[in-house]
Amino acid sequence: MASDRQVVELFHLHFVRLLCAGPDKDHFAVKGGCNIRFFFESVRYSEDIDLDVTDRVPVHVLKEKVSRILEAPALSLPLRSRGVKVSNFTAPKQTETTQRWKVSLSAAGHSSKRRDVFDLGVLVAKAGGRVDALRPVPSLIPAAVERVMAVTHADFKSQVASYLQPEHLAAHDSPEAWEALQLQVTDYLERARAPGRRHER
Repeated sequence: MASDRQVVELFHLHFVRLLCAGPDKDHFAVKGGCNIRFFFESVRYSEDIDLDVTDRVPVHVLKEKVSRILEAPALSLPLRSRGVKVSNFTAPKQTETTQRWKVSLSAAGHSSKRRDVFDLGVLVAKAGGRVDALRPVPSLIPAAVERVMAVTHADFKSQVASYLQPEHLAAHDSPEAWEALQLQVTDYLERARAPGRRHER
């Protein structure tokens, strides 16, 4: 299963391919993190696409072109073959100097819910640390570990805390407590990937 960063990069590659496929391709230049990764082989993934556009492309023309690409089968079909789809997009800023789109992606097996980390912590405790249920899917564990560690305490506060009673929230309300829960969950996942490692109490 691809990581969240790999899903975003898959979208970036297909989108740039379509944007630069027409007769007006010389009017666009990829810059920033995507440029460095795609053309200079940087190991760092980029969160978004930055483009320079010549003044020969009016604002409304680029807005319409991007909307067509985001809705086109030429984008959705190759993404779908990898279990990815564009679930929503908006164009919150469209001025003569800056045009910005926000695109939401969804992928099979990617719930992207911060509360999943908390729920895993509950399941780990209920299972007494037993990892047998995860051993049939070892290939999924590295991406799961990466995603668990990517969830910040701020994410927890914004998306999980409001679902807890005050007496339960107190036990998780500090960055240190959240980090301890992350480490507990990742330890559980790592032991599932290493069958020879025994759980010790």
